[in-house]
Amino acid sequence: MEGKEGMYKWIAIGIAAIALIWVIYKVLKSVGLIKTAGERQYTEDKNLAQSDIMKVDFFKPSYYKGKKVTKTKAGAKLLAKQFNEAVRFYGTDESKLAAVIAQLRTKADVSFLNEAIIANYGYDFRDRLIDELDSAELLNVLRQLQELK
Repeated sequence: MEGKEGMYKWIAIGIAAIALIWVIYKVLKSVGLIKTAGERQYTEDKNLAQSDIMKVDFFKPSYYKGKKVTKTKAGAKLLAKQFNEAVRFYGTDESKLAAVIAQLRTKADVSFLNEAIIANYGYDFRDRLIDELDSAELLNVLRQLQELK
């Protein structure tokens, strides 16, 4: 009889140890100390996309000066408002964001829009794109913008 009780005791200790290890794993994962392979790949891809978008100069608010801009100040302000509406709530409204991107005709327009966003909303267009989009979406937007004149 005592042999069975001892065995049950060790089984209970084993189950408790497994449960404790699982709880510790979940806590460490929630604070970012443990990452899955997919999470590490996502971070690496995001960093590469961010590096690519940081290399272009047409996001600088002064880039447009001396170049052809297809928007008026009022038009840029309206576009800035549309962009802000696309990104201001939880998650990004991709259709609104796509509509804003579609209205840009030149790289100078990107710069002019960024100046309007900074003046009216206090944040940078490029930084907000980096914050709101995953790596594939960010690279897609960058590709679209690089194709502008």
